[in-house]
Amino acid sequence: MRKKRYAGREKFRCVLTILFDPMAGYQAQRDRLSRFGLTEPEIEAQVGDSPSPMSPVAKIARALLYTFDPSRRGSYVPLRFNTKEFPALYTAGSKGTAHIERRHHWKPTEHNRVSYFTVRYTGEARDLREEIALDALVFPDSYPDCQELAVEAIANSTTGIVAPSKRDPHGSCCALFKAAAVEPGDELRESTF
Repeated sequence: MRKKRYAGREKFRCVLTILFDPMAGYQAQRDRLSRFGLTEPEIEAQVGDSPSPMSPVAKIARALLYTFDPSRRGSYVPLRFNTKEFPALYTAGSKGTAHIERRHHWKPTEHNRVSYFTVRYTGEARDLREEIALDALVFPDSYPDCQELAVEAIANSTTGIVAPSKRDPHGSCCALFKAAAVEPGDELRESTF
């Protein structure tokens, strides 16, 4: 994970993976329009007769909007560094680690595609790797213990946690807590999952 200092704040380059199913998104859009009473020709005029590719910026924007959607408060899926009450955008320090982490958490389906993007994160991140290296912290295995670290970090106005990857012994991951601290980067590749 590359790190630069900008006016007292760290700037990280991370890799974000976005798993998406173009068919499911296309079908969901068609279903929404049919619920509004549109006929088949009217629906096709709106969405076309097959899924169209999404631009890289649209994919990142959709991921950020979904991840940090405030209407989901209380129903976020609790993972290592977030609870039902607050979200986290999970990124990795490299494309290889991002791929290993994504493969662990998602099972492939016929239509799934995965895109790898760089994102830039500017903010104060608590770097657990340094604390672990200094024997100041034993990296917890349990989600509740990690979530407690995240709650503490957010209470101290920290907007991210950098930690060793649990799936890649040589990799790092970063959980980001604020959408405003994330800037889109470049699409590295898109492939079938």
